[in-house]
Amino acid sequence: MKQVIDTYCESLKLSTIQSEWRTLTKEASKDNTPYHAFLEKLLEMENQARIERSRQTLLKLARLPFRKTLDTFMTLSIFF
Repeated sequence: MKQVIDTYCESLKLSTIQSEWRTLTKEASKDNTPYHAFLEKLLEMENQARIERSRQTLLKLARLPFRKTLDTFMTLSIFF
């Protein structure tokens, strides 16, 4: 059964659910969490991970200049 769940997660590209469902299942059984609350938490984790991956991808694609700090500013001003 565990193998089937992993296969479906991989097929549906649910990488966070694939990596976290075992841990959440153990916690839910220990806490007697209702099924809908368990599913909600699992889907929320997947959604948050996708938002973060999307944000990281957009930042890479933006090709923003490197982050400037006071240290780099002071170093640049010394050389000119």
